[in-house]
Amino acid sequence: MNARVSERDLKSAPILYVPAKGVEALGTAGICVGLGIVLPLIVHTLGMSPRAFLPMHFSVFLAGMLLSPLYAALVGIMAPALSSGFTGQPTIEQVLRMMPELAVYGLATSFMLRIVPTVPGLAARKSRMAAMALAMVVAMVLGRGAYILASAVFATAENFSYYLSVLVTPAIPGIIAQLIFIPLIASRIEKPEPVVEQDTKRRKSAS
Repeated sequence: MNARVSERDLKSAPILYVPAKGVEALGTAGICVGLGIVLPLIVHTLGMSPRAFLPMHFSVFLAGMLLSPLYAALVGIMAPALSSGFTGQPTIEQVLRMMPELAVYGLATSFMLRIVPTVPGLAARKSRMAAMALAMVVAMVLGRGAYILASAVFATAENFSYYLSVLVTPAIPGIIAQLIFIPLIASRIEKPEPVVEQDTKRRKSAS
């Protein structure tokens, strides 16, 4: 049986957003981890504050949009750990707080996009980008909660109050940049498929 998909059906078909799998997932995760090492180096080299621009967060949120929750969480764990091992930044003390924070960023972003893949009432690409931004906002709240808990465990009371004071306000420029640019980049990288195309593939394999 040969099913043909008309252009009209293709445009009106619901879109399926599937995270990368197999070798593609491993490659994407590796690239995101690499970005998590290189971007902080660039920020430090340019003399910019990593607390303001949050360079490592970019790679983890991107992973959350392109990968499954597990892979995205692993990127959040490996990026700060490997960056510390290769470059000495962040410090071990910082890594102990950043690994749970970034793991939650990647996990929550990917999980949210499975629950809310698009925002109704908007054009296809804008709908997807709005869902990505929403997922990031939820992940930012949960991730910073994980950071606070880790700080309470690994830091003294004096340092804990300091971490609370620098957690959000200095990061506002980075947060705004993330919400604008990461969905834009991710929406251009991912390869969504119309559901009607998926059905056609199943029919061809069954025929």
